[in-house]
Amino acid sequence: MPRTLRPRTASAEAKGKSAPVTTRAVKKAAGKATTATTRKKASAATVPPPWDESLAPLTFPTAESERATATRQDGGRVTPFMFRVYDALLQQISKGKFTTYGELASHLGTSPRAVGQALRVNPYAPHIPCHRVIAASGQLGGFFGQAGNGEYTDKKRRMLAEEGIAIPDAGLDIEQHAASLHRF
Repeated sequence: MPRTLRPRTASAEAKGKSAPVTTRAVKKAAGKATTATTRKKASAATVPPPWDESLAPLTFPTAESERATATRQDGGRVTPFMFRVYDALLQQISKGKFTTYGELASHLGTSPRAVGQALRVNPYAPHIPCHRVIAASGQLGGFFGQAGNGEYTDKKRRMLAEEGIAIPDAGLDIEQHAASLHRF
């Protein structure tokens, strides 16, 4: 739901009142219409990578009281759904194993995209091993909001390789690596 601002307008000035105007309308009027793409790019840029040593490491909370107030490095809240995703990874996907967004989503009763969004903002990496989740096609999938080739996805590829899972550019043949695939 768009947030309502109350700037003064010419017609409202005459009446001595302010008129309700939505954030979207203000941005559009200013020539700065926001699109899903620009919001996505902006939010992905604010997610610090897990290997950024300049940030204090976050301790993974296990008590419900700690989880109720947990926040990410970017200030966002860690939701109960995110904790369900992180718990499943921490408890079931061991080093040298991997799963797919679809497998994890099916286990949690949600969509692969929702799982990907929770992993994109994982503040507990590498303790919560989000790098062990790949696309059902055998491709790497994203890593901290980055898809395709780049610094973050290169890091994901290296982390998996260090654990014995080498993913070529063309993708992993999941059937040939079925012994390493964790199915819930």
